[in-house]
Amino acid sequence: MPLTGWSRARARIEFGETGAATAAESGSRVTMALIGTPPPELQLRYVGESGDYDVDFSFEEADAIGEVDGKQKYLDPRYRDGRDADQVVYREKLREDELRARCRAFGRWPMAVGLDPDRLRIRMVQLGVRVGLRRPRLS
Repeated sequence: MPLTGWSRARARIEFGETGAATAAESGSRVTMALIGTPPPELQLRYVGESGDYDVDFSFEEADAIGEVDGKQKYLDPRYRDGRDADQVVYREKLREDELRARCRAFGRWPMAVGLDPDRLRIRMVQLGVRVGLRRPRLS
């Protein structure tokens, strides 16, 4: 039976989360709920040799990290802090190397995958994250 009125509003408020840093992260999180993954921990901080790193999604049960990235992170000067794109890519490579050493599985996807239940389901399975669990009722 579909939720109506107050029940629908309450379900959506309870699902809401302030930890997502971007629209791509929020969209991926909604899609994760729709495909029935365990709720990820958002913006979990890892302390590395060359810095502290917040990850978009951490799946404790699967010992996996997921990252959703857009190309603006690498190409748009507003997001590069004065660095050239090659410097940003190299810094991200070092970050990813450190994070991969801290977990069993590491995956990265673009926003288009994060919004597509079929494609994100494949990424989650590749990471070892369970899918098809009971989903929150949002509608």
